[in-house]
Amino acid sequence: AGASRTGGRKADAGSAPPAMRNLFARLSTEYDARNNRREDIYRQGRELTIRSKRLIFLLHRFDPGSKNEDLLANGRRDLNSLLNIVRNIHGLLLDEDDYWRMLSKFSFGIQEFVEAVSFMHYLETNEIISRDRLHEMISAFTPAETDTTEGEKKAVSAPKRPDWVFSITWEDYLMGIADTTGELMRLATTYAGAGDKKGPGDIMKKVQRLHNVLLPIRMYPRDWKKKMSIMLQSLQKMEEVCYKLQIQGEEYPPHILRALINEQDKFRRESEFEVQGE
Repeated sequence: AGASRTGGRKADAGSAPPAMRNLFARLSTEYDARNNRREDIYRQGRELTIRSKRLIFLLHRFDPGSKNEDLLANGRRDLNSLLNIVRNIHGLLLDEDDYWRMLSKFSFGIQEFVEAVSFMHYLETNEIISRDRLHEMISAFTPAETDTTEGEKKAVSAPKRPDWVFSITWEDYLMGIADTTGELMRLATTYAGAGDKKGPGDIMKKVQRLHNVLLPIRMYPRDWKKKMSIMLQSLQKMEEVCYKLQIQGEEYPPHILRALINEQDKFRRESEFEVQGE
């Protein structure tokens, strides 16, 4: 009886109308294509994260005592590589509805992208980059052959830029900007270590204003409170550096003060590493 029922099911499946079989074959093809696109978008988001971190690492070689022309030139080249990845993500998305469906697959990369671009923008202009400026950069970017590495070419073959406009959500923008304050704190320490008293103060005042503006904002992402807490810690560290420059700067010769600040920064970095490793 069991064999008869199994055979009956097979017979029923085989005798399904052609229209039904065609429908399920089409749905299967669309489902596979969507999964492949989702994986491509996720890979591009990861690549965007990795390359953004590399740009940030490069920019921390900034020397307050020089013009840093070579450093910024290399940074612009890496920035074009990031914009090219964003363009690839844009090309993989079907429309604005698809953007929101797939956002979780690349949102983390966009936040890291905002952090890297805003840090470079600050080094060039001493200002925090706006969301509108980021959109202008994305819209105006046209990839050159030199902007695309072999790895990017193999990673995905994205179609041409769609007609709809790619935008960065306010959540991703603000969370990326919040992360930038950590890089600005390290930049302030670099200035202080070089004996510059004005640079750390200017950075601290901008981060203070930014913190005051962002503090009342309540956002859905669960990481927002954590990022605001880390921003406050970065601000307190900058205030401590400025205190040492202004108060202890009168007590110690410049070379001893620089040694104290550098040693304190080294101790702080080691402590943060130990906490993260627990």
